[in-house]
Amino acid sequence: MGIPRRLKECESLALGIRDRIDAMRADPDLMERIAEPIREALDRLLARALEVIEAATAPVKIGVVGEFNAGKTLLLGALVGFADGLPVQPYPTTGNITWLRFRPVEGLQSTRLSRYRVEYLSLRGVEECLEAMLQAAKERATAANLDEELIRELSSLRANDAAVWNPLLDWCKKAWQQSTNVLLRLVVRELVAFARAFLTAGGQLCRRPMSYA
Repeated sequence: MGIPRRLKECESLALGIRDRIDAMRADPDLMERIAEPIREALDRLLARALEVIEAATAPVKIGVVGEFNAGKTLLLGALVGFADGLPVQPYPTTGNITWLRFRPVEGLQSTRLSRYRVEYLSLRGVEECLEAMLQAAKERATAANLDEELIRELSSLRANDAAVWNPLLDWCKKAWQQSTNVLLRLVVRELVAFARAFLTAGGQLCRRPMSYA
């Protein structure tokens, strides 16, 4: 039994209890014949039934929190099926509390996936991505007046070097510790995520395209 169905059954049961007790209270003669302990028990039962009704009919609230550029907006867009519904930029665009409220609309159906294709990066694609990120890191490191030795160390890294990943992570750690520049830290964070993903998944990132029904 799905959760929505169970909630509906709980709501129906609680509504039945509420209506039955309200009907009893509307009959003064009946209430006179009921002993005080039973009336108190009915009051408690009614209070619980009202709590169940409120909980079962209240909107579901989901809070999504995380540090800047962690992917909160992208996650929400994916969940609601409206990827560009919220702005995504390399600087805070949804930094204030953003409230999305949805309501059911008669006739709408839930999102269904049809046949789709998953494409993976080739090894050359990984190198091209890393090369572009290294170039962006160099430009931002220079603009942030990072130590010249660190800039030279960054320039020595080569995207087509199979052993680049650990030296890259070492450089990212030193750059993060030395500078608090927001734009530089953005690209450093992306480099760390990219390097860790490749070190963890390795060849799994460079597979042939796969189609799914």
